[in-house]
Amino acid sequence: MEGFFYQHPGKDEKPNVMTIGWGLVGILRYKPTFAVAVRPTSYTYKLLKESNEFTVNVPNRGMEKIIEYCGNVSGRDHDKFREMDLTPLPRQRVKSPMVSECIIHYECNVIYKTKFEISRLPKEIVSKYYP
Repeated sequence: MEGFFYQHPGKDEKPNVMTIGWGLVGILRYKPTFAVAVRPTSYTYKLLKESNEFTVNVPNRGMEKIIEYCGNVSGRDHDKFREMDLTPLPRQRVKSPMVSECIIHYECNVIYKTKFEISRLPKEIVSKYYP
């Protein structure tokens, strides 16, 4: 699943849109969940720590250039929401807006965090994706 992950602005009030390469939807202790992986060095991680919430927005066909841009440019330096002309959509449960141009939206609160252990991945994956 390649799509958008949007979180509420942190203390600096600057929102961010990040492209996620995968997401896992399921049930955890009777709660619907959406699991994502975020690198601790990313701007997204900083905002998640400050806000503890986010939305996941599944893009429509034809949004490939936006997906690529949002996955390759840092929100520390760019206002990707504005630069990609994405429209905020009102939400019901979290402060993070949803992306109107997307076809599916999930409103999420952080309920669990764990540290990713890169040493447990096969070496070919580490060398290719985590140089």
